[in-house]
Amino acid sequence: MAHEEIEAFVKFNTYYQEQTKRFQNDISRFENWTYNAERDEYICAGNQRLTFRYERTVKTEAGYSSKKRYYQCDACGSCPLKTQCTKSQNNRQIGVSVALQEHKQRARANLKSKRGRKLSVQRMVEVESVFGQIKGNRGFRRFLLRGIPKVTIEMGLVSVAHNLLKVAASLA
Repeated sequence: MAHEEIEAFVKFNTYYQEQTKRFQNDISRFENWTYNAERDEYICAGNQRLTFRYERTVKTEAGYSSKKRYYQCDACGSCPLKTQCTKSQNNRQIGVSVALQEHKQRARANLKSKRGRKLSVQRMVEVESVFGQIKGNRGFRRFLLRGIPKVTIEMGLVSVAHNLLKVAASLA
């Protein structure tokens, strides 16, 4: 997207969750900790330092590979917040994908901008109400056929039916 100079206005999977007070007050989430870029370390809610240990390329179930940086604390045993922060008997360790955090930050900034709010409202009005009608009111929740060509035809028929019902309702 950066190469093509395209801005991202799509909400990532934890966007709504991050807006809640429960998420923002959760001291076990590294997203709520302070990051010191100079020393390349995170400082947790208990004021303990998680220092960089190693970097590894991780492959997800979907086949996407990303680089994760792993940080570990050396003094979790003496921390009074350890039980709220981790279930592990050992010191806390986190894996952070720097690229993912940067993408999320850009998406957050775009979504909270004036243009982002406008596009979000526009999307709700234009597209999501149609899928809501098809799924909720028409009862179309799953495809009966398999394979892209057959599913394309089935979705085309559902779309034609939806549009014909809209025309019939406007004529009545």
